[in-house]
Amino acid sequence: MRIYCVRIGEKYGQEYEDYMNEKLADYEVIWIKEPIKSNVPLQWNKMAAMNDLSNEPVIVLDIDKLLINDYKEALEYPIEHGEFLAAPYWWGNDKILMSGGFYKFYPRECKYIYNNYINNIDYYTNYYIKNGCTTGPVNGEFMYVNDMIQSKLKLKTLPNAWVTRWTSEEFDNVGEHRSNLEYRYTKITGNKYLYKNGFHPDIKMAHFTNSLNKPHEWSEYQTFA
Repeated sequence: MRIYCVRIGEKYGQEYEDYMNEKLADYEVIWIKEPIKSNVPLQWNKMAAMNDLSNEPVIVLDIDKLLINDYKEALEYPIEHGEFLAAPYWWGNDKILMSGGFYKFYPRECKYIYNNYINNIDYYTNYYIKNGCTTGPVNGEFMYVNDMIQSKLKLKTLPNAWVTRWTSEEFDNVGEHRSNLEYRYTKITGNKYLYKNGFHPDIKMAHFTNSLNKPHEWSEYQTFA
C-alpha cells in the first residue's frame, strides 16, 4: 500500500521523515518534497495522491503525529469503492466530521478533486481563509476535500477512540487546553481517560496540529510506540 507524506519547506526537520520511515517500513512511502505546481503551498500538495493511477487504496498521512499502540489497525482499516476514509474531528466543530491528518481512498475515484483544485489553485487555496472558515497564511485543505467528497463519495471515519489532537504545551496558540481534549474525548468515547501517564491504549494516532508543537522532542510519548 502506498502512503503519501508531505515535507516541504523548513517547518519539519529530518527527524520527522526518519520517524515516519521507521514506523511505515512495511509500506511504500512516497515523499512529496517539491510542490506539484509552483503556486501550490505546503499541505495542499497532498492533492498529488489523488493523481495516483493505482487501482488500490492509498493513504495520505500528515507527519506531525505520533503512531502508537496498534497503529497499523488504522492504516489497514477497510474501505469499499465509493468510500473516503478520514480521521475524525471530534475536537473541532460539529459542521465538519473529518480532519485532515489521515486520508485513505481509491485515487481514481478522487481524480475529480485533484483536477478541480489544479484548475483553480489560487481560488481554493485562499477561499477558506477569506471566508473566515480558518486562519492563514496556509490552511483549508481538509475543508476543501470535505466539501468535494460530498458530491460523489461517502465519508467514513476512523473510530473516535483511535485518534486525538494533542499539544506539547498545556495549551497551544488557539487555546486548546489538554484538559478540554481530555473532557471531550472521554465524553464522546466512553473511555475513562485520554492521557494518564501515557495515552489510552485505544489511541493509535496523536496529531500535533500546529507549528509550536514538536512531538519528536517529547521522548515521553515515544515510549508508547
